[in-house]
Amino acid sequence: LLAAMNLSGKRFLEIGCGCGFTGLYLAATQNLKQLVLADINPHAVENAKANARSLGLNTVITFYNSDVFDGIPRTAFDIIYWNHPWEQEREGYRHQDELEKGLFDGGYAALAKFLQDLGDFMEPPGQAFLGMGTSADLQLFYELCHKHGLHPYEISAPGKKSPGFILYEIRRTASPPPRLFWRLTIFRRKQFW
Repeated sequence: LLAAMNLSGKRFLEIGCGCGFTGLYLAATQNLKQLVLADINPHAVENAKANARSLGLNTVITFYNSDVFDGIPRTAFDIIYWNHPWEQEREGYRHQDELEKGLFDGGYAALAKFLQDLGDFMEPPGQAFLGMGTSADLQLFYELCHKHGLHPYEISAPGKKSPGFILYEIRRTASPPPRLFWRLTIFRRKQFW
């Protein structure tokens, strides 16, 4: 992901930051204009803050306890990244705690909210990246993207693809392909070098 982007002077938002690993790495190695880390789990946000303090990076990062975009002030970002919790709990399941709530996305309700609100937080021609597992319901993912006029492209650098993990770049499309085309085709952007 980072190798494919020029991050200097960019405004970067990570949804679902967890302990803050990705954001802390960016804060330490990139010349970002703004870095915002958000997570639905307040304990994860506090952990990310503590990790930032221990590395002396807490003054360059803004943290929010947020269910997708709900707790984040409307700001235009150049890059938005979310490693989506692609596992779905069985119907009627009740989360035991905040940690579990952040690990599952039943019916992909949070993903639908992310895709619906994405444009409100993107500075054109911003980029959005979404991490998904190979066990995710990719059919539902593609249908949700289509519903919101978005087009997912699978991206990976040769030799860098993690087993069980897919990284997508989400783009806005002028006119989405017909529904049947979306159901039958997985779009891949091949990189040759």
